[in-house]
Amino acid sequence: MGSSRNRNPGARIQRTEARSSAPQHPSGVRQALDSRTRTDVADPEIPRLVAELKTHQIELELQNEELRQTQQQLVRARDELVDLYDRAPVGYVTANDAGLVLEANLRPLIQIT
Repeated sequence: MGSSRNRNPGARIQRTEARSSAPQHPSGVRQALDSRTRTDVADPEIPRLVAELKTHQIELELQNEELRQTQQQLVRARDELVDLYDRAPVGYVTANDAGLVLEANLRPLIQIT
């Protein structure tokens, strides 16, 4: 089996273009690091840049945790709605324009038997 790089030679170019079009950090940290070589960065700037990166990392971790909690809430809400739909006292059927049944809750099955 070949790697994905061998199957899609343009992928490297696409990744490079995506990186270059990615939004820059508002404080200019990325611009500062991209525009200078490692030896060009003055010693007093290094701790400041590291501190900004750590702050940004913490912000991203907090956002990630919020997203995970929201995802868990959405999964619970979806599961509750599926239960409500399936256990409804009346039959619910979703059909397309041609009358083909796409979805149905459990009630029509109980009523047929």
